Amino acid sequence: MQSLLALRRLRFAFLAAVISLPAIGCGPRLDLNEGQVSTLTIYQRECRKVPASNGTLTLSLGDISGSRVLVTLADQRGKPIFDRKEMREGDRRVIELDKRKYVVWLDRLVNLFAGRDYAQFSFMREDQWQPVAIQRIIARIEASEDVFIRNGQECSGKALAVHIRQKLAFKEGADVTFDQFVKEIASKSLTTGEAYRVKTSGGRMVKLATWLGWESEKETTTSAPADR
Repeated sequence: MQSLLALRRLRFAFLAAVISLPAIGCGPRLDLNEGQVSTLTIYQRECRKVPASNGTLTLSLGDISGSRVLVTLADQRGKPIFDRKEMREGDRRVIELDKRKYVVWLDRLVNLFAGRDYAQFSFMREDQWQPVAIQRIIARIEASEDVFIRNGQECSGKALAVHIRQKLAFKEGADVTFDQFVKEIASKSLTTGEAYRVKTSGGRMVKLATWLGWESEKETTTSAPADR
């Protein structure tokens, strides 16, 4: 009787393990509905499963060095979709999974004097990434405690975010691309042409475009390896 119960427990444990495994016979995928964004926070020298991938995608980081990090995205077999590619804050990579394109966006790169350095990534559908990215950039400015400078006057992140939203509202009805948002709305004054700046908590004075990583932004499209 005890051996029969033990056999049943073993069978249930095996079935549970099988159910929890990603579908090895299927290619890597991201299950993202319209407008949905999947986010991932990951420490340097760490590997983590990508949310919404059902275990079919793993993101790995190397050492975060200054403003850059080497990033690898691999499928469930460990085959790289892109391998040890350098990314900076604000960079994006376009990947193709099952004939659909997605954007891997490096939102934030945090290099701490003490503690574990980490990065924040977002995954979204390529045909929807621009409006989503615009709102996330505004939200990041709004949440910042750094001091922002617009036309020579200091203001908070909340105040600048309100101003940027007002400028964006004037474009209502127009399809504002991310590049237009960067060049015409979020990085400088339309009145004076003067670049917005940020006085960081560390005392540095930088352009807002630099603070957000736009000036080094790169985009690359990578297709998933063929499923063999």
